[in-house]
Amino acid sequence: IGADEYLPPIWVVVTPIESESLRVRWSVDLNRIDIGNVDYYNVIVDVAAGVSLSGGQMTCEEALCEIPLDVGLAQTVDLTGLTNYQIYTVSVEARSATGNVLATSNLASGMVTDIFVYLPAILR
Repeated sequence: IGADEYLPPIWVVVTPIESESLRVRWSVDLNRIDIGNVDYYNVIVDVAAGVSLSGGQMTCEEALCEIPLDVGLAQTVDLTGLTNYQIYTVSVEARSATGNVLATSNLASGMVTDIFVYLPAILR
């Protein structure tokens, strides 16, 4: 019995990359998922009412929406056109060609911001 059996088979990380954008990256545990059976990944973004994705192309009209995005077999996607200072929660599903969910990820959250602080690297 090891601690890794309690980790999800897909691990997601969300980071802000620039104003109105988040980068979603995930890795797949190949010991727990047969990658050959994965036809595509769905990135599911939870957003609050009035918050938009992709520059307003998709807007949540309800109290809370789950917006699925088919990203093919990519394991990184940039979400753009987001609202600054909003928190977005993201998860990923691995799906087969028939649409069956093969595995799901952890939930990861990130806040979109336009304030970045770059610290200098100090080498000794």
